[in-house]
Parts: sequence; C-alpha cells; structure tokens
Amino acid sequence: MHRRRDGSHDCVIPISGGKDSHAQVYFVKNEMGLNPLCVSVAPQDETEVGAANLRNLREHFRVEVIVLHGNPDAARKLARHGMLKNAWPNWAQDKLIYSWPLKQAQQHGISLVFMGENHDFEKGGKDLDHGPDAAAQMLHSLDGELDVVEFEKAGVERAALNPYFSPASSDMIKASLEVHWLGYYINWDSYEIYRLAERNGFRPLSEPFQGTIETYSGIDDAVVSVNGWLKFIKFGFGVVTETVFNHISYGRMSRAEAIAAVNEQDGLLDPRFKQAWLNFTGMSEAEFDATVERFANHRLVKKVDNQWRLRQPAI
Repeated sequence: MHRRRDGSHDCVIPISGGKDSHAQVYFVKNEMGLNPLCVSVAPQDETEVGAANLRNLREHFRVEVIVLHGNPDAARKLARHGMLKNAWPNWAQDKLIYSWPLKQAQQHGISLVFMGENHDFEKGGKDLDHGPDAAAQMLHSLDGELDVVEFEKAGVERAALNPYFSPASSDMIKASLEVHWLGYYINWDSYEIYRLAERNGFRPLSEPFQGTIETYSGIDDAVVSVNGWLKFIKFGFGVVTETVFNHISYGRMSRAEAIAAVNEQDGLLDPRFKQAWLNFTGMSEAEFDATVERFANHRLVKKVDNQWRLRQPAI
C-alpha cells in the first residue's frame, strides 16, 4: 500500500541524528526495504558531535534529509517563556519536533511516518497505551496547542508560531496519515539501540558529562540538557535514574551499582550545559537560579554545596 514503484519516498522518518535516528533509518531502509524521507528540526544549540552524527546518518544510509532551521528569536523567547512559566523550557521545541514532520509528510503526499521510541510508555508519561499508533500522542501529549495570545505577549509574532502548530486531525484523516512507533514492533532497549547505531557509524562522547553516566543520549543539543535536568528538580529523579532503570531491567547493572550512580550523579547539572542555556536565552544566572528555586520540589530535593541533591539519598 505504501511502497512506491516510481522511486519516490515511501515514508517519512523524523530524525535528530542521534542513536534512535540511526536505528529508525536502519530498520526502515535496511530491514523493510523502504525509501524514507528524513526530516529534522535543527537543534537549538548544535554540538560538534551532533552535527557529525547527522552527517554520518545521511551519508552512511544514503538518505535525503530536510532540516528546518526555525526562527532563532522565536526559539529563544519560547524557551525563556517556558522556563519562567512552569520550568519546562523545551516544551515549544518538543512541540515543533512532533508537529513539523507531520506537516512535511502531508506536503510531500506521504501517508506513512515512523517514530522510534514511545517515551511515554518506556519512561513514564500520560499515554500508557503500548500500541503502534503514534499520531494521537504526537498531537496531544504535550498539553495541547500553542496559545497564540500568550506567546504574542512573550514577544513571539504569530507568523513565527506557524511551524509549531500540529496539523488538524481532520487533515490527517483526509491524508490517510499513519504514524507508527517502531518501538512497538522492536525491543527498544536504549543501550542495544546505541550499539546498533555505533555499528553504523554513530559516534558517542568520549566520556559522560557531569550529571550523566552514559555517552550516547541527548548529545546533539547543548541547550536541551537543562530541560532534562529540571525533571530532577521538580520530581526528584533525572536522567541517571532513567539510565540505571534501563540497565537493571536488562541485567546489566545491580541495584547496588544503580543506587551508587544515582546518589553520585543524578541532579548534577554540567556547568557547560547551564552556560549554553544562558547564552541561548539571554537569561541571567541570577534569574535562572531564582526560577529553579521557585519550582524546586523542596520535599524531595535540597541544595548541598550549591548543587541540588536528593533530600533523602537513594537506598
């Protein structure tokens, strides 16, 4: 039904160039034999290794990649607004990553889209349905559409918001658009996905950043790491807890090793990430720290030597 015989693209794959993107393209092109059009939203602050991995994906798999370089002023203002509103600075960027690929599929007359990991199912979220359909979550899991009036008050013009809006459900139905989680069909073990990506030219970091224990996730955008760190501030667990959970689940780490890693690294923010975020948004360090203090869950976390740590260490 979706496979085309004229050499045109059979499907769309939203990518960043990271390990998951490598795996998505590998399975769709090498295992399924489909001809994908890859679409990517440029990072807010692209790292050198991120650029190298995106280049490798394009050249290694011989795929066409369309990259959206969004309005930088709008991105900065939206990130700053999200931070001040609810300590969720990456909300608009995440919305863009979900909405723009669907619009590209519609624009190119392609009715099949392949996502990778269902984050809400694998790591916890609102949508716990482990089914193949990704469309509903992509449209609705980020707390609805943008409030134009709200963001215009934040200094973002209406025209700059257009890429962030999801296509209407009626338009998706009209276009017979299907969006599938590959993680429903494939065991999306993050570490094994990384090993698959590495075999296909993906390059990890030489060593983990402070506040992490691995070298292969979230390495393409220096700004986005602050968003992940804020989860620890608000909920008492962060990327290290997520990583050790994965390793324990697959027998690669003992509980004792996991507890030690969480107590040592979870909640730390690498100063390079913080500075990158401040440079990107133009927010002062004092305003950043005050905002973090305002949203911190003080029942769960506290400051120790100017670092946020668990109030009660993991045991």
